[in-house]
Amino acid sequence: MNRRTYIPIWALVVVLAVTLVRFGYADQSSNPLRFDVDTDKEQYLVGEEVHLNFKVVNQSDRQVSLYPGSTVWDGYIDVFVAYQGEDFRRYRGPMWGVRDAIYKEPLILKPGEAFESEAVMLCNPVLETSHLNEATAKRARERENLVQGNYVLTKPGYYFVKAILRDPRSDNIIESTPVRIFADRPQGDDLDVWNKIKDRRDYAFFIQTGSVGNVGDQHSKKVANDLQEIVTLHPTSKYADKIRKSLNEYREVVNKSNSDKQE
Repeated sequence: MNRRTYIPIWALVVVLAVTLVRFGYADQSSNPLRFDVDTDKEQYLVGEEVHLNFKVVNQSDRQVSLYPGSTVWDGYIDVFVAYQGEDFRRYRGPMWGVRDAIYKEPLILKPGEAFESEAVMLCNPVLETSHLNEATAKRARERENLVQGNYVLTKPGYYFVKAILRDPRSDNIIESTPVRIFADRPQGDDLDVWNKIKDRRDYAFFIQTGSVGNVGDQHSKKVANDLQEIVTLHPTSKYADKIRKSLNEYREVVNKSNSDKQE
């Protein structure tokens, strides 16, 4: 006769708690650090850039150490975006995670102190799979789970943004509470500009970074000229200021490059 073995409920609870702590998913209230993400405003136009502010707060009554590379640039903050009713997908901006810095000493946060960093979301990342067969490419896309479209706010509606901080020394993981933002449908001049830029990822990349490739190459020149024509035709559009700023940054880099060649 087989005997059934019953596991007490309290034992299951203990096992679950240990598992969550082991993999870094303990309740944030029990963590000495709190991780927050916020946006510069609550309402945008589709295709508009979103400024992010990350804050790691020592919510304990003692000093806590923090890895100094706790930024998107160092690769220890991951950002996720979900369109209304859809699952979260990863957003990875240009040059995120490529900073090769060595931090010997930890940051020490006193009780109530915070470490802050910033980033901007605009152009969506693209996973290069042209060198892979279809089966491998599909697995890579599923693994990366990147946001879709050319711009992060690619259609009107509500979006949710959250971030996850990972400490490379302890493998501790802290997830922020999602924030909700709204992307509005453009009208008038804004709609005209949006219709001209929405299908061009190279425009989005240029607007975010001030370039699309090597300094002064033909592709960058063409994109810069196209965007200059757009803002000349629609100078009061809500998109125009950011485009002009990126054009100015591009021209400063080109001028510096030309000056260096002449020396």
